[in-house]
Amino acid sequence: FRWNSSRIMTIKKIYIGGTFDLFHYGHVNVFKNLKYQLGSVSKVIAAVNSDDFASFYKRCPVMDQYERLAVVNSCKYVDYSFIMDSYEKQAFFIEENNPDYIVLGSDWKNKDYFKQLCIDQQFLDRIGCEIMFVPYTDGISTTDIINRMKKI
Repeated sequence: FRWNSSRIMTIKKIYIGGTFDLFHYGHVNVFKNLKYQLGSVSKVIAAVNSDDFASFYKRCPVMDQYERLAVVNSCKYVDYSFIMDSYEKQAFFIEENNPDYIVLGSDWKNKDYFKQLCIDQQFLDRIGCEIMFVPYTDGISTTDIINRMKKI
């Protein structure tokens, strides 16, 4: 038996944060794509925004943080998830999970995502992490679902 080091796959850790309210196929698509994004299987870590955190920058979620965490945890493409309880603690949790990539939606490319994450490029360089942008799934969003429910 000869060991072929070129066949060793390095598992990449991918970190994504979000509210993940009214979990839908757009959420499943992003997790599935991240799981297999880099040509091999990745470890997907999901930070689920707490109710207070989500309300701070978006709106009050329909599902509470424990319901959302349970649903995200049940997704077979997510390896680990936790409640992100504070805007200010993001750098701590990112560093604690030591990801290779932090994932953001492509709509953040021209926004101040460093401010949103409470980090900077020096932080990323220090922990050896990169930002990865992914497209949203067209035709579905939590807001869409809420608007459909209002019509019923």
